[in-house]
Amino acid sequence: MLLAMILWILGAPELEHYSISTFFLVILFPISIGILVMLFCKKGILIKNGNLYKTQFFFGKVLKKKQLSLDRITDISLLSFNGTQKFAWSSMAKPDQGYEVKRYELYLLNENHTVKLFLISTSKKELAVDSINIIAQELGLVHSVYNPRF
Repeated sequence: MLLAMILWILGAPELEHYSISTFFLVILFPISIGILVMLFCKKGILIKNGNLYKTQFFFGKVLKKKQLSLDRITDISLLSFNGTQKFAWSSMAKPDQGYEVKRYELYLLNENHTVKLFLISTSKKELAVDSINIIAQELGLVHSVYNPRF
């Protein structure tokens, strides 16, 4: 159906002159372009006119942005997560050999820390600390330790 509409727009006389491979090329080409765009997208944050946005960037250009509501948000916090995995197959050579992963996540919090909104995640502590300092300075939020008070 889609191929017939495209060929009609292009002025093709008959649909019978085109093979099934042409159909797949017409359909799969836009899909492959979409997959390539998704592979090269980066997630990030954007502060513009006092508003905070979760954004997707494609080579520095904003593709998609979603505004985060800062109503009743007063604090920003950094939570760190550690994950380790032991290598069982190398226990003879080095019994304590393992792989460690550290992840740092930024959260927006209300005054009592009962509402926690995920902002961004990174594996570099310096990047997370710099992000917190910039966000706190630009939006007037307070960097605090996560401590829910119910």
